[in-house]
Amino acid sequence: MSNDVFLLSVTVASNVRQTIQFKMKDLQLPSQTVETLEEHGAVSIRPNLSNMLKESLNELRIEQSKIYAEHCISHAETHFLMAHHFEDAMAKIRRMRISLLHMNQSLKGEWYTEMRRWEKMVNKTIEPLFADPVSQELVKAAYMNVFPEKEAFANAIEIQVVGPHPVSLDVAATPGDTLSEKMAYEAACNTQAVYTAAQKSAKDKACKRFALFLDDLDVRNSTNVGDRQTGGNSDRRGSWEVAAEELNVIADHVPGLETIKLITGTILTQGRRMKNTKLSAHERSEAFTSFTNQRQLLRAELKELVDGAESTEGMQALQTSLSATGEYQTIMSDMKVCETEEQLETTLLKAETFTLCSNQRVKSIKQAAQRQREFIAAKHVNVDDELSAIESLQAEEKEDCDF
Repeated sequence: MSNDVFLLSVTVASNVRQTIQFKMKDLQLPSQTVETLEEHGAVSIRPNLSNMLKESLNELRIEQSKIYAEHCISHAETHFLMAHHFEDAMAKIRRMRISLLHMNQSLKGEWYTEMRRWEKMVNKTIEPLFADPVSQELVKAAYMNVFPEKEAFANAIEIQVVGPHPVSLDVAATPGDTLSEKMAYEAACNTQAVYTAAQKSAKDKACKRFALFLDDLDVRNSTNVGDRQTGGNSDRRGSWEVAAEELNVIADHVPGLETIKLITGTILTQGRRMKNTKLSAHERSEAFTSFTNQRQLLRAELKELVDGAESTEGMQALQTSLSATGEYQTIMSDMKVCETEEQLETTLLKAETFTLCSNQRVKSIKQAAQRQREFIAAKHVNVDDELSAIESLQAEEKEDCDF
């Protein structure tokens, strides 16, 4: 595994000022108020010089974060890339660079418009605060001077990529005598420590994701495996699919998750297969059977992972979710045999313990409870009494008629 690990850094930065903080004294506040605010570390108004620049930076940083989330594990701003994620990560970087060119061209074309917007904001802020025209113009000029020149604005954003650099995690027993040997020894020791911390952090994150993954999987049946939790766009992934993909990335770096990765991959494959509307009833049933069996295998593997493991926040969340699976199934079964509201409410009291990693289970229980209430209400309706009431109502209506 160590030979397939690389260091990668992708940085999105701006060469020009993005915001500026208005000085307290320029807001014409009383001196005592200014002193009090400064003593308490209060921050003055800090507007964006260009909303267009800010939005472009945000868009690129979202893509940057996707590279780290989908292809790396990280610790302390250090990001480790696996070899088989290289092509996908580089493709994302190339797309970011293409977007960067278009963004800088757009910023160049909109420089005058953005500068005028900034000028309008400065005027509206400063003019009501200064009665003296000379002071007013001096302050306005000072804030206008911070807006980037047209040439700088044309190349306001840049993307810097360092790596991927291969990582050597093979630490020698001794540092060696030469400078290169000593440097290699220190490099391996330092990188190994950070990579180990990244693995530990990734494993804890994986446990938290598995806890939520189980919560979502528990409420999936043969008719809604392919559905998202909300919305109706069938082309978008459900939360369980997103979780499965993230877990596959983490499992690449964390020893001991190989079997779990294979099971998760099978669940993902069968779940996506069931989204195919052209499947026959037999094929759909076959896919769901595989989906269900793999779901059971996953629980067994995760239980084995939790047993005897070091207690962490992620492990505790996973343990809670594993326990909730059995409780959820019991509650759902008990509700089906409830014949009165009292019995139903007693059963629902058990669900109040679901406070962690059970959002989807709780939603499912509430929906099932509503269906059971409707069933109980319908069950206690006397059809003969209802028909008599309707006939009586019809008779009264005829007597009221004057024709």
